[in-house]
Amino acid sequence: MRAVHEAVPPLGLAFWRSVVTALAPLIAWRWRRDGRLILTHWRLIAVIGVLQYVAGQALMYVALQTTTSVNAGLLNATQPAMIVLVAWAMAGERLSARQLGGIALALAGVIVIVLRGEWRTLVALDFVVGDLLVVLALLAWSFYAALVRRLPPALHPLSLIAAASVAAALALAPIYAADRFVTAGPPMTFSGAPGLVLVYVALVAGVIGVAAWNGGIARIGAGRASSFLYLIPVLTSVFGVALLAESFRAYHAIGVALVFVGVWIANRTRFAAL
Repeated sequence: MRAVHEAVPPLGLAFWRSVVTALAPLIAWRWRRDGRLILTHWRLIAVIGVLQYVAGQALMYVALQTTTSVNAGLLNATQPAMIVLVAWAMAGERLSARQLGGIALALAGVIVIVLRGEWRTLVALDFVVGDLLVVLALLAWSFYAALVRRLPPALHPLSLIAAASVAAALALAPIYAADRFVTAGPPMTFSGAPGLVLVYVALVAGVIGVAAWNGGIARIGAGRASSFLYLIPVLTSVFGVALLAESFRAYHAIGVALVFVGVWIANRTRFAAL
């Protein structure tokens, strides 16, 4: 997203992503089967949709217009800790000292990767308004992750995505309209790079990724699931090396090793009281 931010308007992407996800053929067939559950829990689903897609993703898209990749990477590294705290405060989820240690170890690995092994980068950091938006987006995502477990297990993950996307589209519609027609924001185009980005965030990340994430939270809890978020920068580095011919350096090896060991430690034991 950061690489194509000049060609893809953030609010347009957030709105049309919600529309496409809500109407995607892959999930539309679930509406008839889970309609009763959706109507019963529509308030909670609406809150989840707004937290995840409006306060979470839309804010993140806007933030990436101004913040740097290093700043965004470091701030994103705090998300698992936020999820653990929110899940503990809202649902009483607790992690053992060993699991918290694993999360901390994985965090260290992410920091090594983001800073490229150059600790002097921390001194040169310059925080902007976009960084505050990143923090707010991560906080909203943390509350969404904690609330998912309050839904009945019988509600299919794809039904949740569809219903939450409808709520997000309704909430984003006036915001997007104001951006387009009041402040003369750029229009969303559906060809070339913007179209490919929309397809990816709506179907790959928005359907497959979110369904897997929601299913994981429902089974193991938000706190424990949060440790897997540290694999994102690892996979980003791997794909950068494999697909973009980027160099694999020593800091990659150190960071990847720390993340994998930390995630393994965080998930090898059951929840226990601290």
